[in-house]
Amino acid sequence: KAAPRLKILVTSRFVLKVYGENEYAVRPLVLPDTFRLPALDLLVTYPAIALFCERARAIRPDFSLTIENSAALVEICTRLDGLPLALELVAARVKLFAPQALVSRLRNRLSLATGGSRTLPQCQQTLHGAIGWSYNLLDSIEKELFSCLAAFVGSCSLTAILEVCAGKAGEDTLTDTLLGLVDKSLVRSLSDANGEPRFSMLETIREYALECLEASQHAAQVYLGHALPGLPKVPNRICKVKTKSNGPTCWNATTIISGPLCNGVWITMKSKSPVGCSWRCGGSGTYIAT
Repeated sequence: KAAPRLKILVTSRFVLKVYGENEYAVRPLVLPDTFRLPALDLLVTYPAIALFCERARAIRPDFSLTIENSAALVEICTRLDGLPLALELVAARVKLFAPQALVSRLRNRLSLATGGSRTLPQCQQTLHGAIGWSYNLLDSIEKELFSCLAAFVGSCSLTAILEVCAGKAGEDTLTDTLLGLVDKSLVRSLSDANGEPRFSMLETIREYALECLEASQHAAQVYLGHALPGLPKVPNRICKVKTKSNGPTCWNATTIISGPLCNGVWITMKSKSPVGCSWRCGGSGTYIAT
């Protein structure tokens, strides 16, 4: 009140939630359409492409954007979600690899985006370190939900999250926790055609979340709930998965649900239809998926 015209510009990893605050989200750098590439003179005007080329030339002065490497360069920037730190770290790799060769090495983004300046804080020298720094500041409930969300490819509805990630938390607690992850820029919020909320992660962040999920004790339960929504909640001691028929087919569940899956993908690979598959859980009986 003593200084009514005072304005303060604050950068933070999360919304401060103080009176008079106006939130302005800093989005990733703008990317071109990967399916309809513009001409080279327009392509270089996109902030993500411009930053990559600038940092690449700082390492390799003869680097330039050409017709031959333009598609690969756009794919690199897109797979790095237009994140400035990721672009700078990966751009340094052009000292050894042309953009075309870098694309095939982006299967694991976090292991490639390393080697930042030694004058930077340690958490900014690798992409893994930057995301890990933010992750380590979460509380236990936030960490569990963050890792659970890695099971979803693309965006997902609030209903799906409540179904798969509820765990011991109630609906209100889970919703508040989800909003907290949105405020901390680890999860993005958008709306579908009907105005219903949907949530997603940048793929670079989801890759880190997958590491956390795989290292957790609830990974099998999360993958099972995601693959078969509506399945009764069961302990993690899943032993066997087999078809309802008397055939000899029997698989180890940890093999089938050892990675992120879309609904029914693994079932389609193992049997023609998900109908009639039974999940046998150690000490928990058999549940039928219909």
